[in-house]
Amino acid sequence: MKDLHIKIRDLNKKYGDTDAVKDFNLEVERGNFTTLLGPSGCGKTTTLRIIAGFVKEDSGEIFINDQLINDLPAHKRKVGMVFQSYALFPHMNVFNNLAYGLYLKKLPRKEIEERVKNILRFIGLEGKEEQMISQLSGGQQQRVALGRTIILEPEVLLMDEPLSNLDAKLRISVRNEIKQIQKKLNITTIYVTHDQEEALSMSDTVVVMEAGRIQQIGTPREIYNSPRNKFVADFIGMKNFLEVFIERMEKEKILVKANQNKLLMNRVEGADLSSGEKILISIRPEDIKIHKNKPEKSVFNLWKGIIWQNSYLGKIIRYWIQTPDGQEIIVEDYAPKEFLEGEVYLEIDEDNIQYIQKE
Repeated sequence: MKDLHIKIRDLNKKYGDTDAVKDFNLEVERGNFTTLLGPSGCGKTTTLRIIAGFVKEDSGEIFINDQLINDLPAHKRKVGMVFQSYALFPHMNVFNNLAYGLYLKKLPRKEIEERVKNILRFIGLEGKEEQMISQLSGGQQQRVALGRTIILEPEVLLMDEPLSNLDAKLRISVRNEIKQIQKKLNITTIYVTHDQEEALSMSDTVVVMEAGRIQQIGTPREIYNSPRNKFVADFIGMKNFLEVFIERMEKEKILVKANQNKLLMNRVEGADLSSGEKILISIRPEDIKIHKNKPEKSVFNLWKGIIWQNSYLGKIIRYWIQTPDGQEIIVEDYAPKEFLEGEVYLEIDEDNIQYIQKE
């Protein structure tokens, strides 16, 4: 039986005529790391701020531990929020930043010192308590912001793009630290980001949003491997979308035609498809094998093309390839030994062709 910690039902919020959040429904199990993922302006931060009590919803219900919290002020909701800007006090040292919320609760000095000491050890900043915020690195500041929130022992942790101010290398390190801390505490967390890699690497559950609406909820693997529609597929990193014509339905396979090229793909479980129908499919750039010469073995899903552009990305070379019938295909070749030029052959495995449902 699910141990539901947070339940959100039919949440709505408008700003003028714009739906910031529309018909939002979500259940979060205790200890789950749930990420709201989507582009800027999709409503993810507004949703987070409504849960926190900083923004009032127009309609809908929010429950924590089966308690309706809509009318509770923010400080009584038992949630902690880590902001994008960290919101640390630059005129205070690390100790006082961490202890600030405990001072407001008027806890005994001895208890405050003990809890700050424990948090410093937990976030890996022992010995830094006397340093000012300006003396810390970006990653250390982020850990202080997280520590200041969890020292208050909230039931639910809310995080709004907390890594966006860090450089790319540091983001990877700090997101791993956040995930480890969250798992150690087993604290229910709702995290907001526009970064697909961040969401996939950190989350138990991903909620993809667009224009205030939920487009798909699933595990990172489900979101990546089985996107529900073109928006999710596109946002999560698919590049090759092809509108194809179903030429023939077989027992376990489907033969489709994209302009003059044909592809054999697997039948789609649960999809009501028929011969003569137009459908949308997608193939990830990393799932296409690129050959300098035509393979000696017989390959059915083999397309010929001409490389017209490439981009060197270190471990990857990304190729833009034009087929004779006008299709443009993006291919990513991992750990390549050489640049390819001119005419090439593309091998497309039928297991890697994904059917994209109509919206």
